[in-house]
Amino acid sequence: MTNSQVADLAACITLEAFDAFNADFRVITRRAKQRYQERDWSGGRLDAFTRLDLYEHALDRIAETLDCTCGPQVREQPVWVSA
Repeated sequence: MTNSQVADLAACITLEAFDAFNADFRVITRRAKQRYQERDWSGGRLDAFTRLDLYEHALDRIAETLDCTCGPQVREQPVWVSA
């Protein structure tokens, strides 16, 4: 693949991963009001930890997906400038 093709693919993969992360984050966040109203403090703490871990897990997944899909070329700076 050319750098341009890898950049396009990397940008699409990154956008899809970001959208998935945002959706997961919103699901957890929407529970906050209910957790508070029901005084579910342990559930609220669990959701807080889950939200914090969500970003790290999302980055790990996208890095793996990019490596598997695009190969080592995806690690080159010109590819990310284009993406």
